[in-house]
Amino acid sequence: DPQNGRVYRLRAKGSQPMQSFDLAKRTTAELVGLLRHEDKWHRQTALRLLADRRDVAGLPLLKAMLRDELGQASLEALWAVNLCGGFNPEFAGETLKHANPHVRSWTVRLLGDEKIVPEATAEELAGLARREPHVEVRGQLAATAKRLPVGQALPIIRELLTHDADAGDIYQPLMVWWALESKVAAHPDEVLSLFADRSLWETSLVREHILGRLMRRFTKAGTRADLAGSARLFEIAPNTESTKIVMAGFEQAYKGRSMAALPERLMAAMARHGGGSLALGLRRGDAKSLDKALRVIADVKADKVIRLQYTEILGEVPSARAIPVLLGIVKSESGSDLKRAVLGALKPYNDQRIADEVLTVYGQLTDGLRKVAGTLLAG
Repeated sequence: DPQNGRVYRLRAKGSQPMQSFDLAKRTTAELVGLLRHEDKWHRQTALRLLADRRDVAGLPLLKAMLRDELGQASLEALWAVNLCGGFNPEFAGETLKHANPHVRSWTVRLLGDEKIVPEATAEELAGLARREPHVEVRGQLAATAKRLPVGQALPIIRELLTHDADAGDIYQPLMVWWALESKVAAHPDEVLSLFADRSLWETSLVREHILGRLMRRFTKAGTRADLAGSARLFEIAPNTESTKIVMAGFEQAYKGRSMAALPERLMAAMARHGGGSLALGLRRGDAKSLDKALRVIADVKADKVIRLQYTEILGEVPSARAIPVLLGIVKSESGSDLKRAVLGALKPYNDQRIADEVLTVYGQLTDGLRKVAGTLLAG
């Protein structure tokens, strides 16, 4: 009763009250039988009591239940076997083949708790990753792979990468990436060796979710060793389409940063694969790329999105040669979007011409553009 706090107990008319009982007085065999009970409290209490007793005499009953049952009781039996100390890699070899996917998933999870498994078990996990039809189990395989040593983890991850259907899943691509990325810092060569297999580059999961992230991971770290990893990824890209994917990841990682100090190996790798886009050339400080970009920015017939992109880059990687072109946009461009981008891009520049030219057109600007121009002049 919300008014006075009284608690009512409802029961059917004529029903008999339940007699008090103490499950702790039940035998181990009786507790095992309770794992089939329809009420969750009975099952969980039986599990707790079995865990307290750790009675190995109940293991044959539990393992028989696990083999015979397909539903919830099989999962309860697996938990009980583990709590009673009967779970080990040898027994896991049996439960990894169980018809209940939740039993397989929990087997994979329990194996991961040890952080390392026998080599035969690691091979079984890789085999399961190859053939497992349920994405929930594949997700647990990725989580366990993260916990295992790199030599045992990468074969599992490699098999998970071959499931094209997972590319459209909301969770699995990031689960696999989470497992893979955890090995990059300490074992970059082993991770990159995984992609020496050209067939992996053709899988949807790798192309749509892994390659770009892997390139960004190496590039954003920015150390010489990490940038060597970026170069290696360019070098092993098997075709033009793959190169475009890693190039896009590289450009995204370097957004807002100058590329003037990139290692020679990385520059050479990009040059062998077409040198990248004009945007990449701008970030490298390439004079020809700058000339082309300025012509595009000044061309009112050019693609507006491209003009905006190049303008933003010139705000991130300033060049004095860009000032006349950018100021020309402020004075003559009819659209407000590009003007706003130019006014923002001019902030890092230190040139008296900027203040002079902006002040001459200040009165003609819209209120929104005046705020941006005011911020520029105040800086």
